[in-house]
Amino acid sequence: RKYGTGASLDHGSKLGDLPTKNWGRGSWSEGAGKIGGIKIVETMKTRLSACPRCPIGCGKEIVDTPTKFGRLDGRGPEYESLASLGSMLLVDDLEGVCYANELCNLYGLDTIGAGGTIAFAIELFEKGIINEEDTGGLKLSWGDAGMVHHLLRLMAHNEGFGALLGLGSREAARRIGRNAEEYAIHVKGMELAMHDPRARTSLGLAYATSNRGACHLQGQSSIFESRASDPSIGIPEPLPPFVSEGKAEMVIKAQSLGSAYDSLCLCRYFRPGMDRVAEYYSYVTGLDTDAAGLMEMGHRIYTLKRLYNVRSGITRKDDVLPGRIATLAFPNDGSKGTLPFLGRMLFEYYNLQGWSEDGIPTLEALRSLGLGSEAESMPTHLRR
Repeated sequence: RKYGTGASLDHGSKLGDLPTKNWGRGSWSEGAGKIGGIKIVETMKTRLSACPRCPIGCGKEIVDTPTKFGRLDGRGPEYESLASLGSMLLVDDLEGVCYANELCNLYGLDTIGAGGTIAFAIELFEKGIINEEDTGGLKLSWGDAGMVHHLLRLMAHNEGFGALLGLGSREAARRIGRNAEEYAIHVKGMELAMHDPRARTSLGLAYATSNRGACHLQGQSSIFESRASDPSIGIPEPLPPFVSEGKAEMVIKAQSLGSAYDSLCLCRYFRPGMDRVAEYYSYVTGLDTDAAGLMEMGHRIYTLKRLYNVRSGITRKDDVLPGRIATLAFPNDGSKGTLPFLGRMLFEYYNLQGWSEDGIPTLEALRSLGLGSEAESMPTHLRR
């Protein structure tokens, strides 16, 4: 409440869970403390930002604060934005990070996608895959806040090199060629959220099977690794972060929980237990249910989304992780970490879901969730 979600930046770095330099590292000891939520509150004029009647108030607004880049007056950066526009780009200038966030807010740019795509471009420039001829004369370098602001403006206005970056890292890599895809860190075209599967292995499976790409909110499984438990949904104790065993079942439960919470318009920080949530649901709707009933609703929602994706061509081939996440385990930065064994977890995940080895929900699985009509309407070649 006091410092916002950005207060966890330095802590995440110590755990090896802070994406740094386009996912080349998992910690940033020399910079994380300079740009976190604590530093924002200590050095800038801020006020609490919260949803109506929220007792937590995790957001922070920066109030009419002049900086060397321009005036800040609006919603300040949260953890994801501080990482994507800070550690990912090695920008340790707090004013520069906050102003980049301000530009994204004003232009309607997603901070995770924008930061991830700019980090991808800087690394391509560093490796010599692109040059000033490709960028329109721009020199791309780590830690240059002014350059980041310029690229954000170009992306927003669809101008110059920004027109290419505005397509996101997957499409930009496809158009650039020259093995650029190796440096585009995404799943299904969505840049990874700022939590590292090499620090919490369940995230590898959650990102790979997420219906919308690498979104940590589709299945916020990482909270059940070392930090939290929820007996009401069948997770009586947290699982260690650096193992793969048991993570498939945990991810399925987290995805079902997330789908139910999103449909009920509940905050992810509000965790009284699903038994209590089911009690609230019954009071409001007049429909009796329990925690298991709500979890089944969430499971049905998640499976239905998967079915939409399958009809659009999504299969096992798309449930993958970027090569860097699957093969590079924190070189030379002192942080602990492991590689997520995605193949093993995915095999177990499909079996538990009742999906085929291609990642397609079977007719039996769909009918068991009350999706019989959807099952019958599936194209013949998709039925299993």
